[in-house]
Amino acid sequence: MAIINTEGIVKRYPMGKRKFTALRDINLEVEKGEFTGIVGPSGSGKTTLLNIIGALDHPTEGSATVLGKKIETLSHKEAAELRNERLGFIFQTYNLLPVYTVFENVELPLLLLKMDKKKRQELVETALDRVGILDKINSKPAQLSGGERQRVSVARAMVKEPDLVLADEPTANLDVENSHNILNMMLELNRNLGTTFLFATHDEKVMRYLRRQITLTDGMITEDIEKEPQPVQSVREE
Repeated sequence: MAIINTEGIVKRYPMGKRKFTALRDINLEVEKGEFTGIVGPSGSGKTTLLNIIGALDHPTEGSATVLGKKIETLSHKEAAELRNERLGFIFQTYNLLPVYTVFENVELPLLLLKMDKKKRQELVETALDRVGILDKINSKPAQLSGGERQRVSVARAMVKEPDLVLADEPTANLDVENSHNILNMMLELNRNLGTTFLFATHDEKVMRYLRRQITLTDGMITEDIEKEPQPVQSVREE
Protein backbone atom coordinates (compact mmCIF):
# COMPACT_ATOMS: atom_id res chain seq x y z
CA MET A 1 0.00 0.00 0.00
CA ALA A 2 1.52 3.31 -1.10
CA ILE A 3 1.51 6.01 1.57
CA ILE A 4 3.36 8.48 -0.68
CA ASN A 5 2.44 9.03 -4.32
CA THR A 6 3.69 11.89 -6.45
CA GLU A 7 2.64 12.50 -10.04
CA GLY A 8 4.51 14.93 -12.27
CA ILE A 9 5.78 17.09 -9.42
CA VAL A 10 7.43 20.32 -10.55
CA LYS A 11 8.70 23.00 -8.17
CA ARG A 12 9.85 26.42 -9.36
CA TYR A 13 11.16 29.37 -7.37
CA PRO A 14 11.37 32.98 -8.60
CA MET A 15 14.93 34.28 -9.03
CA GLY A 16 14.72 37.89 -10.13
CA LYS A 17 13.03 37.95 -13.53
CA ARG A 18 13.59 34.23 -14.03
CA LYS A 19 12.45 31.09 -12.28
CA PHE A 20 14.63 28.31 -10.92
CA THR A 21 13.26 24.78 -11.39
CA ALA A 22 14.17 22.71 -8.32
CA LEU A 23 12.13 19.60 -9.21
CA ARG A 24 11.20 18.26 -12.63
CA ASP A 25 8.49 15.67 -13.28
CA ILE A 26 8.88 13.64 -10.08
CA ASN A 27 6.86 10.42 -10.15
CA LEU A 28 7.34 8.37 -7.01
CA GLU A 29 5.60 5.79 -4.83
CA VAL A 30 6.68 4.77 -1.32
CA GLU A 31 5.03 1.82 0.40
CA LYS A 32 4.23 1.49 4.10
CA GLY A 33 7.19 0.18 6.11
CA GLU A 34 9.92 1.22 3.68
CA PHE A 35 13.36 2.42 4.81
CA THR A 36 14.14 4.62 1.83
CA GLY A 37 16.46 7.48 0.98
CA ILE A 38 16.39 10.30 -1.55
CA VAL A 39 20.07 10.79 -2.31
CA GLY A 40 22.12 13.21 -4.37
CA PRO A 41 24.50 16.15 -4.05
CA SER A 42 23.61 19.48 -2.45
CA GLY A 43 21.24 21.41 -4.70
CA SER A 44 19.77 18.30 -6.33
CA GLY A 45 16.28 18.91 -4.89
CA LYS A 46 16.24 16.40 -2.00
CA THR A 47 15.09 18.77 0.73
CA THR A 48 12.59 20.46 -1.60
CA LEU A 49 10.95 17.09 -2.30
CA LEU A 50 10.99 16.15 1.39
CA ASN A 51 9.34 19.48 2.26
CA ILE A 52 6.52 18.86 -0.21
CA ILE A 53 5.97 15.33 1.11
CA GLY A 54 5.99 16.73 4.65
CA ALA A 55 3.30 19.31 3.79
CA LEU A 56 5.74 22.15 4.45
CA ASP A 57 5.53 23.33 0.83
CA HIS A 58 3.29 22.90 -2.22
CA PRO A 59 4.32 21.79 -5.71
CA THR A 60 4.13 24.33 -8.54
CA GLU A 61 2.71 21.64 -10.81
CA GLY A 62 1.62 18.04 -10.35
CA SER A 63 0.15 16.22 -7.37
CA ALA A 64 1.51 14.75 -4.13
CA THR A 65 -0.68 12.42 -2.08
CA VAL A 66 0.63 11.57 1.39
CA LEU A 67 -1.30 9.29 3.75
CA GLY A 68 -4.39 9.82 1.62
CA LYS A 69 -4.14 13.64 1.62
CA LYS A 70 -3.48 15.69 -1.53
CA ILE A 71 -0.81 18.12 -0.34
CA GLU A 72 -1.51 20.81 -2.95
CA THR A 73 -5.16 21.11 -1.81
CA LEU A 74 -4.52 21.41 1.94
CA SER A 75 -5.09 24.64 3.80
CA HIS A 76 -2.44 25.79 6.30
CA LYS A 77 -4.58 24.36 9.11
CA GLU A 78 -5.10 21.02 7.36
CA ALA A 79 -1.37 20.73 6.56
CA ALA A 80 -0.53 21.45 10.21
CA GLU A 81 -2.98 18.78 11.35
CA LEU A 82 -1.40 16.21 9.01
CA ARG A 83 2.07 17.03 10.33
CA ASN A 84 0.98 17.08 13.97
CA GLU A 85 -1.01 13.85 13.88
CA ARG A 86 0.72 11.52 11.43
CA LEU A 87 4.23 12.73 10.53
CA GLY A 88 7.52 12.84 12.44
CA PHE A 89 10.48 15.03 11.49
CA ILE A 90 14.21 14.58 12.22
CA PHE A 91 16.61 17.39 11.26
CA GLN A 92 20.38 17.66 11.13
CA THR A 93 20.38 20.57 13.62
CA TYR A 94 18.29 18.71 16.27
CA ASN A 95 15.98 21.76 16.79
CA LEU A 96 15.71 21.17 20.54
CA LEU A 97 14.53 24.01 22.77
CA PRO A 98 17.45 24.80 25.09
CA VAL A 99 15.38 26.00 28.06
CA TYR A 100 13.31 22.79 28.13
CA THR A 101 14.29 19.43 29.59
CA VAL A 102 14.55 16.28 27.49
CA PHE A 103 11.09 15.29 28.73
CA GLU A 104 9.58 18.64 27.77
CA ASN A 105 11.19 18.63 24.31
CA VAL A 106 9.83 15.17 23.52
CA GLU A 107 6.44 16.03 25.02
CA LEU A 108 5.87 19.02 22.70
CA PRO A 109 4.20 17.13 19.80
CA LEU A 110 1.76 15.56 22.26
CA LEU A 111 0.72 18.94 23.67
CA LEU A 112 -0.43 19.88 20.17
CA LEU A 113 -2.67 16.79 20.21
CA LYS A 114 -4.34 17.90 23.47
CA MET A 115 -3.55 14.60 25.18
CA ASP A 116 -4.01 14.16 28.93
CA LYS A 117 -0.96 14.40 31.21
CA LYS A 118 -0.79 10.74 32.25
CA LYS A 119 -0.89 9.52 28.65
CA ARG A 120 1.76 12.07 27.63
CA GLN A 121 4.07 10.91 30.41
CA GLU A 122 3.66 7.27 29.39
CA LEU A 123 4.38 7.96 25.70
CA VAL A 124 7.40 10.19 26.41
CA GLU A 125 8.98 7.62 28.72
CA THR A 126 8.35 4.85 26.17
CA ALA A 127 9.93 6.89 23.36
CA LEU A 128 12.99 7.77 25.45
CA ASP A 129 13.38 4.17 26.54
CA ARG A 130 13.27 3.03 22.90
CA VAL A 131 16.20 5.29 22.01
CA GLY A 132 18.14 4.37 25.15
CA ILE A 133 18.15 7.75 26.81
CA LEU A 134 15.51 7.49 29.56
CA ASP A 135 18.17 8.28 32.17
CA LYS A 136 18.55 11.78 30.66
CA ILE A 137 14.86 12.63 31.01
CA ASN A 138 15.44 15.66 33.25
CA SER A 139 18.57 16.96 31.50
CA LYS A 140 18.72 20.09 29.34
CA PRO A 141 20.08 19.88 25.75
CA ALA A 142 23.28 21.73 26.75
CA GLN A 143 24.11 18.85 29.11
CA LEU A 144 23.96 16.27 26.29
CA SER A 145 26.44 15.16 23.65
CA GLY A 146 25.62 15.49 19.94
CA GLY A 147 24.64 11.83 19.73
CA GLU A 148 22.39 12.16 22.76
CA ARG A 149 20.70 15.26 21.33
CA GLN A 150 19.96 13.43 18.10
CA ARG A 151 18.48 10.54 20.12
CA VAL A 152 16.18 13.06 21.77
CA SER A 153 15.13 14.39 18.35
CA VAL A 154 14.41 10.82 17.19
CA ALA A 155 12.35 10.22 20.34
CA ARG A 156 10.43 13.45 19.68
CA ALA A 157 9.72 12.32 16.10
CA MET A 158 8.58 8.87 17.27
CA VAL A 159 6.66 9.79 20.44
CA LYS A 160 3.25 9.92 18.77
CA GLU A 161 4.07 6.74 16.79
CA PRO A 162 3.65 8.43 13.39
CA ASP A 163 2.94 6.64 10.14
CA LEU A 164 5.85 8.36 8.39
CA VAL A 165 9.15 9.84 9.60
CA LEU A 166 11.00 12.30 7.34
CA ALA A 167 14.71 12.68 8.15
CA ASP A 168 16.73 15.46 6.50
CA GLU A 169 20.48 14.77 6.77
CA PRO A 170 20.04 13.33 10.29
CA THR A 171 23.72 12.35 10.68
CA ALA A 172 25.30 15.51 9.26
CA ASN A 173 26.50 16.79 12.66
CA LEU A 174 27.51 13.41 14.12
CA ASP A 175 30.78 11.51 14.11
CA VAL A 176 31.02 8.05 12.53
CA GLU A 177 30.27 6.08 15.70
CA ASN A 178 27.24 8.12 16.68
CA SER A 179 25.95 8.12 13.10
CA HIS A 180 25.90 4.32 13.02
CA ASN A 181 24.37 4.12 16.50
CA ILE A 182 21.53 6.45 15.46
CA LEU A 183 20.98 4.64 12.14
CA ASN A 184 20.89 1.20 13.81
CA MET A 185 18.36 2.58 16.27
CA MET A 186 16.13 3.96 13.48
CA LEU A 187 16.37 0.68 11.58
CA GLU A 188 15.26 -1.15 14.73
CA LEU A 189 12.29 1.21 15.15
CA ASN A 190 11.37 0.59 11.52
CA ARG A 191 11.46 -3.17 12.05
CA ASN A 192 9.67 -3.21 15.40
CA LEU A 193 7.00 -0.57 14.81
CA GLY A 194 6.60 -0.73 11.01
CA THR A 195 7.16 3.02 10.75
CA THR A 196 8.07 4.24 7.26
CA PHE A 197 11.33 6.22 7.12
CA LEU A 198 12.22 8.53 4.24
CA PHE A 199 15.64 10.20 4.30
CA ALA A 200 17.12 13.07 2.32
CA THR A 201 20.88 12.60 2.38
CA HIS A 202 24.19 12.59 0.58
CA ASP A 203 25.91 10.75 3.47
CA GLU A 204 27.45 7.42 2.48
CA LYS A 205 26.93 6.16 6.03
CA VAL A 206 23.16 6.59 5.71
CA MET A 207 23.14 4.96 2.26
CA ARG A 208 24.52 1.73 3.73
CA TYR A 209 21.31 1.30 5.74
CA LEU A 210 18.78 1.98 3.00
CA ARG A 211 16.68 -0.76 1.44
CA ARG A 212 15.78 1.52 -1.43
CA GLN A 213 17.81 4.38 -2.89
CA ILE A 214 16.28 7.09 -5.09
CA THR A 215 18.85 9.34 -6.76
CA LEU A 216 18.03 12.93 -7.68
CA THR A 217 20.20 14.80 -10.17
CA ASP A 218 19.33 18.40 -11.05
CA GLY A 219 15.81 17.91 -9.75
CA MET A 220 15.10 14.70 -11.67
CA ILE A 221 14.99 11.06 -10.56
CA THR A 222 17.90 9.37 -12.37
CA GLU A 223 17.96 6.07 -10.47
CA ASP A 224 15.61 4.11 -8.21
CA ILE A 225 17.03 0.83 -6.90
CA GLU A 226 16.20 -1.79 -4.29
CA LYS A 227 19.25 -2.86 -2.31
CA GLU A 228 20.44 -4.96 0.60
CA PRO A 229 21.21 -2.78 3.63
CA GLN A 230 24.70 -3.10 5.11
CA PRO A 231 24.40 -1.77 8.65
CA VAL A 232 27.42 -1.59 10.93
CA GLN A 233 26.49 -3.78 13.88
CA SER A 234 29.32 -3.34 16.38
CA VAL A 235 29.76 0.34 17.14
CA ARG A 236 31.00 1.57 20.49
CA GLU A 237 28.48 3.68 22.39
CA GLU A 238 29.62 7.06 23.71
